[in-house]
Amino acid sequence: MDKIDEIKNPHNYEYCAVLTTMTDYDLALKIKNILFSKKLAIDVTIIDNVEFYYLPNPSMNDEESYLLIIKTRTDLLEELKKEILTIHEHDVADFFAFPILDMNIHYRDEIDRLLKRY
Repeated sequence: MDKIDEIKNPHNYEYCAVLTTMTDYDLALKIKNILFSKKLAIDVTIIDNVEFYYLPNPSMNDEESYLLIIKTRTDLLEELKKEILTIHEHDVADFFAFPILDMNIHYRDEIDRLLKRY
């Protein structure tokens, strides 16, 4: 692990959850399909009717938003981020990754078995 990786992931968490929002449901499905086809995510949860408030652009607050919750391995995070930000509808897209501290061991095994490996 190089110094940059140590800064990005100082505790060596292996798994993470990613959050992003958008107003286009078809785009949310497209992102899900891309992440699955490239084996970058084990699951994508799409939650509709999310109230999204954004200080720099209050007019965005009137649109229906969708929250995507994406679970993946941390070593796939940069590639996953690139895929999302490349096609995201907003110039300043929200993209947040949080470490997963604990999970069902069988779910973890599924992640390790099904997702892309370098």
